[in-house]
Amino acid sequence: MDEARKLITINQPNFFPYLGYFHMINKSDIFVFYNHVQYDKNSWRNRNRFLINNKFSWITVPIVHETIKKKISDTKLFRYKNFYEKFFKTLHQFYIKKKNYKKIIKWLELNLPTEVNYLGDLNINMTKKILKYLGIKTETYQSSNMDNIKGKNENLIKIIKSFNCSEYLTGPLGKEYLDLKKFNKNNLRVKVYNLDNKLLNKFSDEKYLSILHLMFCYELENMFKINSSF
Repeated sequence: MDEARKLITINQPNFFPYLGYFHMINKSDIFVFYNHVQYDKNSWRNRNRFLINNKFSWITVPIVHETIKKKISDTKLFRYKNFYEKFFKTLHQFYIKKKNYKKIIKWLELNLPTEVNYLGDLNINMTKKILKYLGIKTETYQSSNMDNIKGKNENLIKIIKSFNCSEYLTGPLGKEYLDLKKFNKNNLRVKVYNLDNKLLNKFSDEKYLSILHLMFCYELENMFKINSSF
């Protein structure tokens, strides 16, 4: 890809995100975990949906309520060891009959940290592990390590330009909060990720569940390395 046309994606770190999150990263040259912003309650940051009792149900990572108004990177987990044990019991109960249960539960035992204090660290660590599992080699960075400025649009533009990128891939809701005039003024092209695509449609309604659900049910290892068309 032409150096002047590099594509960047910037997203908050989520708890075992859905496949589209990783699809966006695979399409990009640069990915930034936007972890310096404030944690938002009842969001994808500390919960996601799994198939439990044949219903789409939430699994939530408990956090310390006193840290709700803090940055994602500073949001503390509450009794993580208890969650860790309960999480594995839940997965065992409802996924043991799935095609890849033995393989993925072993992978999870090797990769999910037994001790971790912060939500951002947990999400970023596991997202990186899954990127490797899927065969995605996109470079990743964290906004908490950057010199951020006030203004949502201004800070995004600053980050994009710092990587010499000229195209920004945002999620479907990006159009609701982005000031496209500011991006155009800076000669930055904004692309919106289309949920109606060949990859996601392969999984029907399951496409919006956690990537971990799909890993238990389908063979996803190195899927992006094997099929470059994604």
